[in-house]
Amino acid sequence: MITQLKKWGNSFAIRLPQNLLSQVNFQENENIEIRVEDNTIILSSAVKPRYQLEELLSQITPKNKQELVDFGKPIGKEVW
Repeated sequence: MITQLKKWGNSFAIRLPQNLLSQVNFQENENIEIRVEDNTIILSSAVKPRYQLEELLSQITPKNKQELVDFGKPIGKEVW
């Protein structure tokens, strides 16, 4: 697909056809991330995935497990 870059105020814009947006499930007013990689502009959904605690915990392995840290004795009104 070829389209034109147009002036829009102090910026430039492109029009993305609905059939193209529906292929990637983009919706009107949706936030998207724009980045450049290897001289290519990439658009992707900015919606952050919702994680489940069980899923995150299942990814902990002996190799990436963090050690406990001793922060010393409580100072002030900490409750431990």
